[in-house]
Amino acid sequence: MNDAFLRLWSLLEYLTDSGHDPYKVATRRAAFMFKDRERAQLVLTHLTHHRNRFVHAGSDSNEIESLVFLLKQHVDSLLLFHVGNSFGFKSRDEAAKFMDLPPNRDDIDLRISRLRSARKFVSGGA
Repeated sequence: MNDAFLRLWSLLEYLTDSGHDPYKVATRRAAFMFKDRERAQLVLTHLTHHRNRFVHAGSDSNEIESLVFLLKQHVDSLLLFHVGNSFGFKSRDEAAKFMDLPPNRDDIDLRISRLRSARKFVSGGA
């Protein structure tokens, strides 16, 4: 089960394209898939701690089976996101940039407004 956990974790990092600072990036991007992102972030942080304890200290867990299935839920949501690819991403990097977008509508609307202003500015229309 520990091997399954580590392989799932590697897949999570791959699907979130989290090359640098993989734990923070992978957990933030994977949490983006869920409506309750705060809860997902907490769960993923817990899973990160287990992964680190196992890899760096060889510490095993009596709850490994539950942890594997908990991690699998997050990996499954990422797999469905990538396989469905309803947004037409051409690479994991494009999908990762999408997962890095703000998690709420107001922040997205603000970003859209600023991007429109930036487009106007670089076009010489400011």
